[in-house]
Amino acid sequence: MRSVVYVTNDAKGFSLLVRSVNGQLRVCRAQTAAAACKAASCGQFDALFFDPVLRCANAKHLLTHLASIPNRPPIFIVSRECWLLFARFAANLGISGYYVLAGDINRLLADLERYCARMPPVAGSTAVPAGEIPSLDGSAARFFLGTSPDAARIRRAVYRLRLSRDPVLVLGESGSGKELVSRMVHENSPVRDGPFIPVNASCLPEALAESQLFGTVRGAFTGAESHSGYFESADGGTLFLDEVAELTPSLQAKLLRVVEDGMITRVGSTGARRVSVRLICASNRDLGEMVDQGMFRTDLYYRLDVLRLRIPPLRNRKEDIPLLAEFRLRERKKQLSLPALDRLRSYYWPGNVRQLFHCLDRAAGITPSDIIYPEHLDF
Repeated sequence: MRSVVYVTNDAKGFSLLVRSVNGQLRVCRAQTAAAACKAASCGQFDALFFDPVLRCANAKHLLTHLASIPNRPPIFIVSRECWLLFARFAANLGISGYYVLAGDINRLLADLERYCARMPPVAGSTAVPAGEIPSLDGSAARFFLGTSPDAARIRRAVYRLRLSRDPVLVLGESGSGKELVSRMVHENSPVRDGPFIPVNASCLPEALAESQLFGTVRGAFTGAESHSGYFESADGGTLFLDEVAELTPSLQAKLLRVVEDGMITRVGSTGARRVSVRLICASNRDLGEMVDQGMFRTDLYYRLDVLRLRIPPLRNRKEDIPLLAEFRLRERKKQLSLPALDRLRSYYWPGNVRQLFHCLDRAAGITPSDIIYPEHLDF
């Protein structure tokens, strides 16, 4: 049987947890900061459950200290109520998992078992030291919100790429956050001090696409003036090429040359220029299938698919919806009612985070009060 310690002063919450797990866990209680620190470092527990509502200490200070203890067990935020701002604070510490006792017990037990199953036991216990979810640099990491296992996986993956300059292929559905994750990769890479230039390949006019990507010399065509392209603008940094599957065969061939030898040629020029650009490409299509169908160059595909990140759809990480919603509504000074939040959680979200944000923006615009109710939500 797994053993957990619950850091809480809430006697009712502790009793509710014990009743809810129904003998599936051995639950101990730590009511002071000293007891919590001892429990986190003793190697006797499989997990540490942390209640944000503490009277014994400053909860943020204590959680920060607990998260820094070497070989600690995984930490899960568990409370009788949902404290979204604290969930975001915990996520920035690399602690993924926020659970409300009234409705999230089954998910809590499943996530605990998943953590325990994939980590080696420590001596003298069935406890599982959590793999640290490292903090990431840059503004993008602060806007990548989520406490779900999938969100933690993305953060770990970005951290693993931090020393690489190789091309990255980011795959995921429209609206899932591919550009934000790509910016996270850039801001935690060796070229973080260089520019990050986002380009949507599907929006490039066919007649001007080559000129916009690689630049033009004066007189190359009627009215042409000399100017640099996106690759030169990204020199020393990162070019994020979204919807790379939409590139024409001609542009695919030219992109291959840049990837292989770092050389570009402006339209109308006979001389090549060298650029140092970290390339991150993204697509919501299956590039491997496009290769099989002859719609995408095989050699380019393998050049781009050196490092891969797959962004999960929002429907696979619905536990992140409360945090995303709170973030989006904060500037508008609006809040979700619990029935409205339940409705958001029950929806499929084919448009992912982008659709969620648009839905919340519409709801905030039409509600006359500070509270958003289910009737204000229009999917």
